[in-house]
Amino acid sequence: VAGDLTLLEGEGITHIVNCATGVPNYFPKKFKYLHLEVLDLPWTDIIQSFGEAHEFMKDCVDSGGKVFVHCNAGISRAASFVISYLMVHHAMSLQQAIEVVKSARPKVRPNMGFMQQLKHFEESLSSYHL
Repeated sequence: VAGDLTLLEGEGITHIVNCATGVPNYFPKKFKYLHLEVLDLPWTDIIQSFGEAHEFMKDCVDSGGKVFVHCNAGISRAASFVISYLMVHHAMSLQQAIEVVKSARPKVRPNMGFMQQLKHFEESLSSYHL
């Protein structure tokens, strides 16, 4: 999908978060990109990139744009970024955010390390909002 200009334009995409490794920003003159090379490994610290990704995504939404988040397979990394965004900006629990993302993309399955980090992230959000 990340390389399908017709589809991206047809969906009204204005911003793209590319969290893949080895995948270029295909259309830098057409879309605003945030490129975060994140390895899909359980020990990768994905949380360290949440702030930058969330700010980019929120700026897009606040300006009336549409953001597309992708990685290599669309199963683990991109899903983790979208799940964490929903937890922060839509006050969803981890389980609620996973269900929303899976309703749009059923094959979503963050790796076990990312799931553990998302659980810790949820706990930190819960203690922050108390």
